[in-house]
Amino acid sequence: MRDEAWIEAGKRMILRQFYIRESMRIFLMFVMCMVVSILWAVSTGQMVVFLIAIGITVIVILRMVTIGSREFRNAFADLYPPRQEQIIMDYLQPHTIYRLFGGEVHMLSDAMICRSGAKLLLILPEEVDVIKTMKYSGESAFVRGVWITTDTMKKYRLEFMAGQQQNIKHIAMWLKHKKPEITWQRNS
Repeated sequence: MRDEAWIEAGKRMILRQFYIRESMRIFLMFVMCMVVSILWAVSTGQMVVFLIAIGITVIVILRMVTIGSREFRNAFADLYPPRQEQIIMDYLQPHTIYRLFGGEVHMLSDAMICRSGAKLLLILPEEVDVIKTMKYSGESAFVRGVWITTDTMKKYRLEFMAGQQQNIKHIAMWLKHKKPEITWQRNS
């Protein structure tokens, strides 16, 4: 077994990748806000919209650093060191990654690390009780969601765009393979 410093470095590497990917998403949002701000300022002559765009970006960055990774850090800290080591070693090896609407799912040998909804999640298959697939309607009809409920009643939502929806079956089957007693509720 490796020492605690190696495990801590591995955890920081996973968090760093989360922060980098979320920062890219935030940067795109910032650019979009600045374009809208410039258009607004040109049409109305008010420059206060620039400050609002910068303020929104700062709030989103603070949320990412504080709230976005808290759940992963807490779940990872609750694991025994051999399990932590296994997750890090699996993450460092080539593994399957499925794209999500606003993130990705890393399928490791005995865990899923998800960047979804501006959060970093660690989902352990032995804790999952129910997988529910949802097809949205109206304006969100091009997105399909998967709700994963654990035995402690935590709920995780993963959302897939139209071209990514075939991955829902792969994730559900992987979870059912790891824990056959999982209930899979389908809402076509």
